[in-house]
Amino acid sequence: MEKIKLTADGEEIELTVLEQTRVAGKDYLLCSDDGEDDGEGDVPCYILRAVKNEGEDIIYEFVDEDDELEYISKIFEELLEDTEIRS
Repeated sequence: MEKIKLTADGEEIELTVLEQTRVAGKDYLLCSDDGEDDGEGDVPCYILRAVKNEGEDIIYEFVDEDDELEYISKIFEELLEDTEIRS
């Protein structure tokens, strides 16, 4: 699986890309920080949106608007079929 590095609040984090899609001309990634479950069988995931392409680097931001998050979560659920994504 592909990994990406992000800087959030001055701290670098590495995320594993689980799936990607393009909706309405925008690129989205479904990522996990470590792939380990939280003890209840759930793996923490994040949805990121590409906002800029600076040369070879793509700038992503976390999707935090409820409507967009719910809509994109449903698309990723369909792409991954047997996976439930809770926002």
